[in-house]
Amino acid sequence: MALCEALRRQGRSELNAELCRVCGWLHDIAKGHARHEHEGACWLDQLGFSRAAAIVAAHRDLDWQPRRALSETEIVHLADKLARGNRVVGVGERFEEKLLLYKDNPEAVLAIRSRSNLAVQLAAAFEAEAGQTLGTIAALAAVACSR
Repeated sequence: MALCEALRRQGRSELNAELCRVCGWLHDIAKGHARHEHEGACWLDQLGFSRAAAIVAAHRDLDWQPRRALSETEIVHLADKLARGNRVVGVGERFEEKLLLYKDNPEAVLAIRSRSNLAVQLAAAFEAEAGQTLGTIAALAAVACSR
């Protein structure tokens, strides 16, 4: 939600912060199932939450190109890549763990590097549009939550 609000402060009033918040909570609703992002999206779609379903479906793999507008989908995807458990981490840290875990699986390493590269590009695009670093936004959000 903090990421969305940062863009809204830059004039992106069409972005729905509540949708980002809800999808941030729900994106791993089917964690533990094969292709959990698709399974969770299916559950949400069946309940009539098609917009949230589309965002949940894209939280693992995202079809985004640099210079394309950021939407709630990209915001939730990026937020997922900046979290490890209950703490905020950098994109590098998030993917280093996965690379170490799957270092003996060349196919997995290729997929992880691809996701990491996308996250780095998305983070840069986000920071340029927000006019702030992700670290600054996370720090401001932590202060707001502690009140």
